[in-house]
Amino acid sequence: MQGPDRQENLRRAIACYDSALRVRTESDYPLDWSMTQANLGMVLEELAELTGDATLGRDAIACYEAARRGYTRCGYPEEANAMREYAAEAQGNFSP
Repeated sequence: MQGPDRQENLRRAIACYDSALRVRTESDYPLDWSMTQANLGMVLEELAELTGDATLGRDAIACYEAARRGYTRCGYPEEANAMREYAAEAQGNFSP
């Protein structure tokens, strides 16, 4: 279902990822932080597509870029490259 329930579920997921990022910090848990940033980006991008809210799309791009940085630092080049690709695709959809 793609109606209001889907949007509400995505908003709940965003709140959960935001809460997780208060524990999974970049300095203490860099790999977990990167994975959480990536997942948050995906949820933000999906909500942006459903609602047409470009601000959410730009927030998703920031999450992908943060995840890329974290994956690079942790030595995960394939994941870092995937985040670069996600960010580039989202920029095409949500940048002015």
